[in-house]
Amino acid sequence: MEGSNQSRSPDCGPSCITIDSVVDLVFQEFAILTGSKSLDDHYLMIFPDRCNFHMLSDDAYRRLMVYLTSIPPMQDAESGFVIIIDRRNDKWNSVKSTLLKISVSIVSQVVTPGSSKQQL
Repeated sequence: MEGSNQSRSPDCGPSCITIDSVVDLVFQEFAILTGSKSLDDHYLMIFPDRCNFHMLSDDAYRRLMVYLTSIPPMQDAESGFVIIIDRRNDKWNSVKSTLLKISVSIVSQVVTPGSSKQQL
């Protein structure tokens, strides 16, 4: 297939994800890395209320998270991210299903509204 390697740079390993391979996911705004940081100096990753997160396949989610978490410098990314899940126009079950999808792929500490940090 002609052009099948367009999404991979020559020095990129087999598991490398580039913007070309996730551009459609970035434009759909399943998750956004704004470049902003929390007071604790962690990058903010936002899952906006777009009513489309449930349509994201596990593979597409994995590719998007690998890409987004590779954007900040390595030393900053290693300190973690603050995840904001905006579901203001949805029900609590939507927040729980989003947290479940996130927790399957990462192990981190999570702060939920009205609680202390929880280990996923």
